[in-house]
Amino acid sequence: MDTSISKSRLFYENDNKFHETLFEFASQSKAWAIVSKNATALNRVRVMANLRESSRVEEIYEYHSKMVLN
Repeated sequence: MDTSISKSRLFYENDNKFHETLFEFASQSKAWAIVSKNATALNRVRVMANLRESSRVEEIYEYHSKMVLN
């Protein structure tokens, strides 16, 4: 598998885990189950879109880091 595709998938696996954790923290696990169950096609698009714009992944990472650290 192409390394950039692997990195993009890994990023979104971790990004999804991040959002799942936020939903759990807010006692909204059932809502996350609905979101994640219906996000398969969206996740494919997210991975492919970020292959073209790798800087976008870095922006998302920075934004999420600020949320956690502030």
